[in-house]
Amino acid sequence: GEDKTPLYWALTEGHEELALLLIERGADPDQRVNGHDMAYYAGWARAERAAAAISARTRR
Repeated sequence: GEDKTPLYWALTEGHEELALLLIERGADPDQRVNGHDMAYYAGWARAERAAAAISARTRR
């Protein structure tokens, strides 16, 4: 789905701690918004810890 998720908003609004909590609680990092997955938005936001957490949880 293309719906903007809480994880998307946390990443794009600069709330890395919230993004980490959402990932820990099961937010789907493979969800796509505007054609991009959450790893893209973590990189865009320079949220390095969130990017690492997403990388550890994404489908291979």
